[in-house]
Amino acid sequence: MKRLLPFAALALIAIVGCGSSSDAPAGDATKTPPTAAKEGAEAPKKPLSNIILTDEKDGKTNKETLGKDGDMYIYFDTEVPAGTKVKGVFYLDKCEDAKMVGKIKESTIDAVPNAVGDFHISKPASGWPAGEYRIELFAGDKLEETIKFKVA
Repeated sequence: MKRLLPFAALALIAIVGCGSSSDAPAGDATKTPPTAAKEGAEAPKKPLSNIILTDEKDGKTNKETLGKDGDMYIYFDTEVPAGTKVKGVFYLDKCEDAKMVGKIKESTIDAVPNAVGDFHISKPASGWPAGEYRIELFAGDKLEETIKFKVA
């Protein structure tokens, strides 16, 4: 039995590691949960879901490419216990001016269970540089989602 325990742990790590794909569409707010293993059983709820990235304040239209002259908004539903810290970290990953690449902003909120959370970042005076961006969303200390997008 003791000899099987390390193999069971490795199998669990392998299964957990295959749970998400970095090839998924960025900010896809229409994701559906995997089919439940047992008929009638609900799939576990994700701490952050229905994620919308947009440059529109109303948060209704998810976008993969944002304009240079708008603010950035990210909206999400929360399925977390009261008091859970949700953190959003905004990055510029690639643009013509390599000196601008890096973390842009980090914000943390105290999430409310079963509610809508959001982060907002105002555009710079000269507008957003064209390039590739990402936002990492954490619930507590766990990275829950990475949303990749472009500014053109």
